Amino acid sequence: MRITTSVLTVIAAVAAVAWVAPSRPSQATVPAPVDCRQVKCVALTFDDGPGVATRQILRTLKKYDAKATFFVLGKQAEAHPGFVRREVREGHQVGNHSWSHTELTKASAATVRSEFDRTDALLKRLTGDVPRFVRPPYGSTNATVAQAAKRPMIMWNVDTIDWKTHNPASTLAEVKRSTKRGSIVLMHDVQPSTAQALPKVIEVLRKRGFHFVTLDELFRGQRLKDGVSYRAG
Repeated sequence: MRITTSVLTVIAAVAAVAWVAPSRPSQATVPAPVDCRQVKCVALTFDDGPGVATRQILRTLKKYDAKATFFVLGKQAEAHPGFVRREVREGHQVGNHSWSHTELTKASAATVRSEFDRTDALLKRLTGDVPRFVRPPYGSTNATVAQAAKRPMIMWNVDTIDWKTHNPASTLAEVKRSTKRGSIVLMHDVQPSTAQALPKVIEVLRKRGFHFVTLDELFRGQRLKDGVSYRAG
């Protein structure tokens, strides 16, 4: 059988259309870490979750490309493991806020150790890592709590009292009034009013030149001591 030039031309054209160049592996661009010695940084922190407002808060943080730290309760993480994994996946930091939010300074040494250790074990399973920082419930600590923490305890120097006011305007006003370079802001992702306030909080602070960082970034380059409380970067 004779194959004409025109037939060969058609075959070549079909082959050219069918062939697709192999794709190269995508290389995600990893942003350079923020140097808080050179720029104004603030650490937004959320306690007591994951909770009813966590989803909205994560959406807002993603929208504004802002990072935060979530001090989670073990019992809440157990109930909502997907949120904990998402927090880490989206570049936020997770800390240990005890298992059940009991007043640790009034508990036995064994109970205090259990509250931290049980939460550590769960977060290790969920995220692959044991949290670098703890935050005792209510910010209450003593020698027993400090010893059981076995790492730095991170408190705050801007208290929005969002758990008490349930008022977005009040939360924003306190942030505007008290936030300085290196501040650690306390909020709660179990408060819908906090989720409502967050967009404006970010917008106001960003206009002032603040960068939103995790606690790891805020304290980068500093040597923190186990069992010692820190209230600002």
